[in-house]
Amino acid sequence: MTPEMKVIAIAAVVFALVQAIKKFFPKLGGWWALGLNVVLNATGILATAQPGQLFSTGTLLAVVLAIASAAGIHGTWTNLLQPQLTAPAAKP
Repeated sequence: MTPEMKVIAIAAVVFALVQAIKKFFPKLGGWWALGLNVVLNATGILATAQPGQLFSTGTLLAVVLAIASAAGIHGTWTNLLQPQLTAPAAKP
């Protein structure tokens, strides 16, 4: 598995895991959910890193990318779930 595929897979698994956790703990949201995303993504990348490359630039970049992708997925999903209220157009 390439490093890019590993980052995408970990971000997707963490997103699904956080959504499942939120079903049992509905108050988990906002900064807490984002913090949980960061911790789980960093742990996932570090746990799957090869021992010889644990403290390499590639591993650091993978951690940063996984965190950014999970935060982006989380933010997008949160914004899509909010109702979109539009004001009626003013009559001329």
